[in-house]
This record gives sequence, C-alpha cells and structure tokens, in this order.
Amino acid sequence: MKTKKNTLFHRGLTMFFALFATILLNTNAYAVTYDPVIPDGQTVYIKNSDGSMIPDKYNTGLDPAIPLTAYHPSDGSFTINGLRFTGRGDMNEIQLDYFNTPGIEDGAVYTIENVDFSDSTRFRFTDYHNYRDNGIHVKVVFKNCKFSGFSNEDATQLYAFEFYDCDFHSAAGYSLTFERCQFHPTSGDGMNPHGHVTVKNSYFYFVANPLSGTGHLDGFQTFGRAVADMEEIHFDNVRIEIPKNKVLDENGEWYISSINAPIMLSVEYSANAHDVLLENMIVNGGGYSIYMGCSRDCQYLTDVTFRNVKVGYGHLFGIMYPNHGNTDQNSIDNAVANSNHITSLYAGSAWKNSRGVHLSVSNDITSERTLTCSVDGGTRTTHQIPAHPVLTQRMDVADVPTYDQFPYDLDIVVADTNATSVDCYDTTDDANLATAPLVRSIRFDPGSAPVDPTDPSGNTDPSDPSGSSDPSGNITQTDQNDASQDSSDELPAELPATGNNSTPFIAFGGGAFALVLCYLVSLLSRRK
Repeated sequence: MKTKKNTLFHRGLTMFFALFATILLNTNAYAVTYDPVIPDGQTVYIKNSDGSMIPDKYNTGLDPAIPLTAYHPSDGSFTINGLRFTGRGDMNEIQLDYFNTPGIEDGAVYTIENVDFSDSTRFRFTDYHNYRDNGIHVKVVFKNCKFSGFSNEDATQLYAFEFYDCDFHSAAGYSLTFERCQFHPTSGDGMNPHGHVTVKNSYFYFVANPLSGTGHLDGFQTFGRAVADMEEIHFDNVRIEIPKNKVLDENGEWYISSINAPIMLSVEYSANAHDVLLENMIVNGGGYSIYMGCSRDCQYLTDVTFRNVKVGYGHLFGIMYPNHGNTDQNSIDNAVANSNHITSLYAGSAWKNSRGVHLSVSNDITSERTLTCSVDGGTRTTHQIPAHPVLTQRMDVADVPTYDQFPYDLDIVVADTNATSVDCYDTTDDANLATAPLVRSIRFDPGSAPVDPTDPSGNTDPSDPSGSSDPSGNITQTDQNDASQDSSDELPAELPATGNNSTPFIAFGGGAFALVLCYLVSLLSRRK
C-alpha cells in the first residue's frame, strides 16, 4: 500500500510540474511576442488581432522623405532601368513600350523606384501583340511611385504589375498587385479591377472634384471585360472612406460630387465572374456602402466571399443593396451576414515625438465616442472624439461637410513625452475599460523624444479635427490629396517583432518533456 501511495504521489507531483511548465512557458511566449519597444520618432502600425495594420493616411502611400524623379508626356522617349517609355504629349499620357524595349526575355522582372509619373493623365503600356503572341511573361515592380491613372486593359496574365507604397488617383486592369498604396480619386472610380487583382493594406479616400460632374463614382467597381472572365479579385485589409462631401469649383461655388459606393461589385461585361474575396475591410460612405450584382452581358456572379467587412455610418441609405440578377444566392447571403456596422473607434498609427505620444484615430459612428488611454499602467487620459456627421440624400449644400471635416485619421496626443507605454480603449459604453481595445501595450523608449521638424498640424483639439474653420465660421479648403503634408514626416514602419517565433514551440516542447518525465517516473515507481 505504501508503494502504491508513493507511486501516486510521484505521478501527481510530476504532472503538476508538467502543467506548470507548459503554462509558464506559454505565458512567456505570449508576452515576448506581443511586447515590442518602439524607438523614439518611429511611426508604427497599430496591429489588428490577426497581425495586420489598419490603413490610414500615415501608413500608406509615398514616403515623403524620399524625393521623386518626375517624367512628363512632353519628354518623348526615355529609358528607366532598361525599360523603354514613350511620352505622348498629344494624348497627355506616358506609355510603357515593351515593343521597343530590346532584349526582353521570358520571366524578366524590372523594378522602378521613386518616380513621379503623375503629370500624365494616364500611364499605360503597349506591346502591339509582340510579346503576348510569343507567350513571354514580364513583371514590372513599382516602389514608392506616383501616378495619376494607371491602365492595363489587356486581358492576359503575361504582364504582371506590382505596386508597393505607391500613390494613385485611379488604376484599372488585369494581373495587378497593390500593397500599402493610397488611392484618392477625384473624377472617377478609384479602381476597376478586371481580373487577377490583389489589393492589401491599402487606403482609398475620396475628395470631391467638380470634374466628376454627375458621374457614377465608386471606391472600386468591377465592370469586367467582354474578352475574359472576371476572376481572382482579392481585397484584404483595405479601408475605403468616400462620404458625400463638397469642394469649391473654379468659380468659387460649392460643389457636391455624385458618390455612389465604396464597393461596387457589379459585373456588366464579363460573361462569368467568380472567385471574389473581400476580407478585413473598413468601408464608409456612398448611398449604400456595398452594391452587388450581375447585369447586362454578365451571365452569373458566383463564389463571392465576405469576411469581417465593417461598415461605417457615413452612407445615405444602408449597408448593402444586393438586388440585380444572376447572382449566386449563397454569395449574397454570405455578403449580408458578414457585412456589419462598425461598433467602435479604431486607430491606424502611433508615434512619439517632442509633443508626446500620438495616435491616428478615426470615428465612423454618428455619435461622439470616448477614447481612454492608460499610460504606464496607471495614469489615464480621456479624449472625446467627435461624431461622424449624419448624411442624407437631400442635404442643402451648406450643410454638406468638406472632406477634412470628417473625423478620419485624427492626430490625438494621448500621453506626454515621458510615457513608456500606452493602452487605449473605446470606453464610450463602459468606463471600466472593458470595451473595444484600440491599442494594447504599445511601448516606447524612455527619455526625451526627437523634435518633429514639421510639427504638422499644431492642432490637438479633437473638437475641431479639421482645423479648417476661421473665426468667421467660413470653411476653408485644404489639400487632402497630399497626405505627406499631414502629421509625422517619418515613413511608418511595421510594428517590430520581438522574441523568437519558435518560442511557442519551445513552450509546448517543455510541457511535452515534463509529461515524458512523468511517464518515466511512473515506470520506475512500478518496478519498486
């Protein structure tokens, strides 16, 4: 009996240490992985639970610290990194000319960095079927480049274009990849993806322009093309803000653009459309924020998947208008079930400079929200974030906001320069910090922060986020098309990873080792 009791005791003791080791090591793995320290002056993405950032005007688009080399339609022919270009002054466009580029081989990859093509109304490529007919695959990668419009209308995957940290008014075509890009259309859709298009970690925002007339303007619209199926349209972690807004026209009169929807998933010219994935998106504005359907020459739209699509209250009518035919009912049901109104504030970027710790905070809800931050695990600061304006179809022009009056990407100073960590929450409905977390344990180096040479807005009063009203109450217009003029002048960097990715495996390995030890002890106990 004594031996049996000793055996049970040893087994129990060893099991206890096995469980303790597993819990301890896993706890340390979590803490190491999610406890980064941010150097002073470095702007970082705020991470979602899945590790992605929320796009805003600070963490997408061009690096304002890097000068660009500009090319113009009047420049005629020129070469960049071995690629031939032709400026067409008569058409106000620049053409990427494969036909006259010597020595292109199958699989060739060209990289173009820090170039400004925006003086041309349109940037497109021509090949006169030369390489397409011979099956030559070419890829062109653009980094930190600026465009007015980019057009690739050829229905082929032989020409792939990738864009990183680039700036556009509009883009259209096939076989396109965009990451951390910024789109700010003024007289047309931000994008017309025809097929094999991937957009990640990017930001669309819409400033009205009198040139748009009474057009049908969307964040992106999927027309499709008669020459090919519309397929493989993938958007992941993309934010679109296109509310009804106004600007002054050339005659000094206020003008309201005709804005339709952030997402216009409406196929007209492709016979068949399938494999559309929209996930982890924040969209706001339009009449309905999402239109979905198949019309004209489209025979069916199917295999459409929505995941975690959050919709702001800046629409005029509602979230979704899925009304027109030949659309797979399962796709409609999925889209409706996974498109829901946003429920809290959200933050895109964080940085610390001589003015303190900053968050880029947005409110897409038509009620004032309360932002509460815990500084260094103790002191709390509270900030009232203004409500999103309520928009209606029949608003008088005097009551329609300008874009810079919306509470988007507000620069909120949440702590002074001595802060070493901040945790921030939307506490509008719960003063006990139990509601939606915006920021968890963002840590900064101690000591004095570097002076921000731009001191961008000088406006830290969230009651007037736009800083655009003069004492007389007259609204003044600011340029929203150049986000580099706003806030931090440092290029945002991805939240730095700390710790070893293998740490969780070490943790589980430690637990497994303890369990094996338990088994060996039990065998020895049996022999006794």
